[in-house]
Amino acid sequence: MLKRANYFLREVLYRDSLFRVPLHFGTVREQDIATLAKGAGDLDRFHDLCRTVVGGGAVYSFAAGRMALFALLRALQIGPGDEVILPAFTCVVVPNAIQFVGARPVYAEIDPRTFNLDPDDVARKLTTRTRGILAQHTFGIPAPMDQLRALVSDRPDIVLLEDACHALGATLHGRPVGSLAECAFFSTDATKMVCTDIGGFAVANTPALAAQLRLQWERAGELPAAVQAKLPAQFRRKYRYTRSEYYWGAGRFQLGMMLRNGSGFQYTDELDNRLPTGYPYPSRFPAILAMVALSQLHQLAANLAHRRRVVERYREIFRDLPQAQLAPGAEASWLQFPLRVREPARWRQIFDRYVQVSDWFNSAAYGCRSELSVVGYENGSCPVSETVHGSMVAFPTHFLVTDAVLDKVESLYRRFRSTLPGAE
Repeated sequence: MLKRANYFLREVLYRDSLFRVPLHFGTVREQDIATLAKGAGDLDRFHDLCRTVVGGGAVYSFAAGRMALFALLRALQIGPGDEVILPAFTCVVVPNAIQFVGARPVYAEIDPRTFNLDPDDVARKLTTRTRGILAQHTFGIPAPMDQLRALVSDRPDIVLLEDACHALGATLHGRPVGSLAECAFFSTDATKMVCTDIGGFAVANTPALAAQLRLQWERAGELPAAVQAKLPAQFRRKYRYTRSEYYWGAGRFQLGMMLRNGSGFQYTDELDNRLPTGYPYPSRFPAILAMVALSQLHQLAANLAHRRRVVERYREIFRDLPQAQLAPGAEASWLQFPLRVREPARWRQIFDRYVQVSDWFNSAAYGCRSELSVVGYENGSCPVSETVHGSMVAFPTHFLVTDAVLDKVESLYRRFRSTLPGAE
């Protein structure tokens, strides 16, 4: 009891502000919560609407984006002895999935201006064992797909995969992300463009791969019934607990208690470098959350318009700093607004009181709980990316970022600009 009281005092009463905008659940609105009362949704409807959004292809949903990637790798028959090139600027779940099928992750540099793969370094990393190139659309900024595709034009044995977890709704030359390569995977977890708390889906853009992906989906299991039964109430609570006027008060405390006392569910093993055993891997997307997903997909245009308007304001506020560049013909979804600065911890110290500022990605494999060598990364092998790791801050762009929030960000920047370390 004393420990809980100390937690409450430290995290609630002693904060400068209780009105902090979180990074997660910001895309969820009241009308999405109302759909939970309708019960389980139709996964075929969910898949069809996803297919429309991503420009065609076969769509199958899973209980996490990383499970969708795992299923795609299996469908592609990538395994022992194979190599998959990925950016040295990603989440640990990505190299984990590659290793789970027995393949080897090979890290390539990113372009610090776009936060996406550097095609020149990808070319240097190609070998006879390369079977895949994983093009991550970081922060929703479309990757240089034309250049990457040109690299493998004479290598039919290499598959180009899109990591589109940040980028639902982004486009390149008018084509939606998810339709720019042979296959793609998306996430719908708590921080993504569509938020179902857990979940994701895979896209196959050729008939042969679609057939193999369907087999993987059919063979996938279901999350345990006891877990699925918790999901609707948990979703409602997280929505309520993460409202900006509530989360950093009693909401954060209650959310932690919900997860600790077993009335909620979260993946506790997603960052571990071993295949999960507590549930089928991969698992299919829980139908109980399908109506929430459908509701948000129908609002995707408004979601994108809001984020793009917010980013224009951020660009104006931080106009004296270098900002992310987009390739000609690219339109970003802007999951977050990234900046490279000196002493990012100082930036977070100032802005975190009011707006939760991300540290994506402060590592080649963000969230890795052990040495990076465990996920196949050798320190010093991607020096440009490592410089970027140490300079990142990223601001939220979702519906909770209102004009009043942006005014506060601008006010803080003006107030502390003379003491803030500037651009990296």
